[in-house]
Amino acid sequence: MAGTSIQTLHAEHGGTTGLPNRTDAGPLFRLLSSHEEFSFAFLPRDVLLLCPVPETIRKFTPQEVRYITMALFPKKIDFFEIFDRALENLSRTTNVLVDMLNNFDTFEKKAKAIYEFEQDGDMLTHDIMKELNQTFLTPIDREDIHALAARIDDVLDLIWAAVDRMVVYKIEKPTREVISIAEDLQMTADILKKALRELRAKQYAHVQEHCIEINRLENRIDRKYRDALGSLLNGNNDPVTIIKWKDIYQLFEDASDRAEDIANVLEGIVLKHA
Repeated sequence: MAGTSIQTLHAEHGGTTGLPNRTDAGPLFRLLSSHEEFSFAFLPRDVLLLCPVPETIRKFTPQEVRYITMALFPKKIDFFEIFDRALENLSRTTNVLVDMLNNFDTFEKKAKAIYEFEQDGDMLTHDIMKELNQTFLTPIDREDIHALAARIDDVLDLIWAAVDRMVVYKIEKPTREVISIAEDLQMTADILKKALRELRAKQYAHVQEHCIEINRLENRIDRKYRDALGSLLNGNNDPVTIIKWKDIYQLFEDASDRAEDIANVLEGIVLKHA
């Protein structure tokens, strides 16, 4: 209905101007309320004169007010562009993570950079949720937008949590296993970016291929996580060292799980639109 006046809609659907007829809900009301996502809400007086509704319907909730406003004056938001920025932010985070672990003398500086990326991710998630709350029509289902935003935020939070543990535990040197896991997370983030862009282009077969690759990487990280725990427990490590590294490994493995969740959401979207 964007760009169409109330008067035009009313005339096109057989309505007349003037005072509302209490016995007739009115053609424009029937048109609007027939929309599957529409909840009738407060309208200005001049619109009510054109779109009469029964007196019993004129008790509106704040949510209905918001829906009618969004329905009559839709706000076009490019959610794909925001998600692209969010996944680019995640990719940069994993790039810095791998660089930090391979050049541990820069650990403090790179840890601060990862924290800033995590804060940027929080702001992007907030922007997505805010826009979703103010948008009536969306390119994909609202629950899928919410799920994608939440899972991307989770991955960033978990990566930062693992790095923060390394700060708190005063880790002096990264293990070979944690570097390998981080490199797989880096590849996962890059593939997620590609998958989202293919989804926007409606290249659904390519999206599914990327999701399969992400699942393969998640399984590989699971194996590396188990091997890392085995080396940790079977080596000559003191209990404190075991506790520290087990915690760090677990957080990185959880980040991989949440990244796979993103791929699962993308696959679900493909199934709905293919």
